[in-house]
Amino acid sequence: MTRGALRTAMADEGDLYTDYDYDIGPAQRPTDNASESAQLRPAHSAIPGPVTQSATTSATACDVRPMTSTSGAGFTTKPSIQKTRIFDPLGQCRMPAGSGQHSRESAEERANKLERQVHALLEASAVASHRFHNEHALDNAKEAARHERALCKHREANGLADQINVDLTYAVCFSLAHGYHQAQQHDAALHTYSLLVRNKQYPHSGHLRVNMGNIYFEQESYTSAIKM
Repeated sequence: MTRGALRTAMADEGDLYTDYDYDIGPAQRPTDNASESAQLRPAHSAIPGPVTQSATTSATACDVRPMTSTSGAGFTTKPSIQKTRIFDPLGQCRMPAGSGQHSRESAEERANKLERQVHALLEASAVASHRFHNEHALDNAKEAARHERALCKHREANGLADQINVDLTYAVCFSLAHGYHQAQQHDAALHTYSLLVRNKQYPHSGHLRVNMGNIYFEQESYTSAIKM
């Protein structure tokens, strides 16, 4: 088939797009005016066009998605004073650093100082008794008993009751009872000895009944001496 015959056949068949019912509209000329092209383009059109400053401002103001809030998780840009307070029901943060430890160390140092004084008085009372300075020995024993009672009260007041030395208390009471005995104060000596014998913290204090029997013997209370 010649080229002329082909053109004649196509002309006889007609337009191939006549069966489709739509109008593509007239051809649009490219324009340099951005506003005119924006007016011609429908609002829902997805055809990209030139971006203007007003469009950028509008998109920034309205179309930008806001950042997700974190206040629900406990984060804020400017935390309030109430949220930044430290949970401190005992008020330990208001105390100076190391003040609690320093006060406890001071209480222990005070207790150790009192205990050393009691030991020194007991030694002085024993030396005086060995030299038959009975009045001086009794005075040192009384002073040791007074310091020992102050030591126990100090430890109880400062939460150091578990450090009370019961052996020291026994030594002080025994020294005091012996001092009363040497000073011929028999009633006071028997009373002090009985305190040690009745105290269940000292299971071996029963041996002191011999000392009590000697006192009763000196008083010529032989029946009471035998019962000891």
